[in-house]
Amino acid sequence: MVKINFDSTGERKIGELTIAPVNFELLETQRQDLYKLLDSEENGLSAQETTSLEGILNFLNMICDSYIDEIDWICTDPSCNQYRKDVTETIFMFKEDRIINPVTKETEVFEMEINIDDYTWEEIIDSCNAFGYTATQVDKWLTEGEEFALIAECLFELET
Repeated sequence: MVKINFDSTGERKIGELTIAPVNFELLETQRQDLYKLLDSEENGLSAQETTSLEGILNFLNMICDSYIDEIDWICTDPSCNQYRKDVTETIFMFKEDRIINPVTKETEVFEMEINIDDYTWEEIIDSCNAFGYTATQVDKWLTEGEEFALIAECLFELET
């Protein structure tokens, strides 16, 4: 939830912003209210107050954009900030933090689309075997159209 408080005693108190878990519907309402206030010719705001409100609005827009982008992502491994987005039944997007400098522990976001149809049966079996799944299990998943997300995650994990 995002709260923006304005002091009604004649002194405007702009910029008190509290961020907690996002209630997207409330955030969108507050964004629209700010747009209306800024668009009003008789809002009584000084140039400095208008600039402050525009900054808050830009911040809210950034939160909303981030929320919309993240809403379809499912965390599959919090230890490396790994997420999956289901595109179709057999296509998945993955992203995770990968260490690029072991000394400094510097990370970089690695993203990749995995389309199960682009892999051979052998490649899928080998990838899943690396994580302890048997060929019989994986063959059953492929035959019955199950666990595609898990298969895709195994394929992603082994990509460099």
